[in-house]
Amino acid sequence: MGICFSENDEKEIQNRYDNGKITKVYKLDNLNLKTLNQLNKYQIIGKINVFSAKNNSLKELNQQFFDKIIEIKKINLSFNDFKEFPNLPLNLTSSIKILDLSNNKIEEIPILLSKFIKIKELNLSSNNINSIPKELTNLKELETLNLSYNNIDSFSIYLISLEKLSFLNISNNKISFIPEQNWNKSKIIQLDLSYNKISTIPDKIFEESKITILKLTGNNLTISDIKDSNNFDKYLERRKMLKDQGFKYDLNMSFSLCGLD
Repeated sequence: MGICFSENDEKEIQNRYDNGKITKVYKLDNLNLKTLNQLNKYQIIGKINVFSAKNNSLKELNQQFFDKIIEIKKINLSFNDFKEFPNLPLNLTSSIKILDLSNNKIEEIPILLSKFIKIKELNLSSNNINSIPKELTNLKELETLNLSYNNIDSFSIYLISLEKLSFLNISNNKISFIPEQNWNKSKIIQLDLSYNKISTIPDKIFEESKITILKLTGNNLTISDIKDSNNFDKYLERRKMLKDQGFKYDLNMSFSLCGLD
């Protein structure tokens, strides 16, 4: 299956391919691709830094296209038509550090994800995901996770169990309940719970967690509800310490009080 590229299209693809051979960054964005078979004559070989095919019409991946690739550090397949998690070759999953599958139609996080043992950043925002599987806890190196704009109705305890997770965005979902246990073990520093259905925040988040930036805009909460929580002063102490560090190192951070002030 393919499409008829114009002479200009062919030149553009050839230019991107030739540039990729030098930079190890292959950008196949905005080509109206329905399948990677359309690019079979542009074989990618060896170790590459970035493979990007965002903003196309891809529904699945042809593993044959990846046959001669032995390592990829970053993959961007955002803004495509995947309904299922792309079936990436197993020999590559252990090398990927950044994966962006945002703005697709993915309904489920598969067991396969546990094979991404070196992944540090995972973006699954703007899909149709409704639950978090236990296999997610196998991602021992994961630091940043974006699950915003999905159909998730439960804040899974597995998210708290991720060993290195520092930044979690699970805004714009259907979550109404936050678990109380294990926050003392969590490494999460920034937590975005905006635009869910939350009416209470466990005191343990304020007392035991490492969270310094907590976003709660668009929930069934007021700033009074938060300030009246037990141990809220401990959260303020952590926030002040980070704020002082931010000014010291000139970091661009938002210190709005949970987005409710």
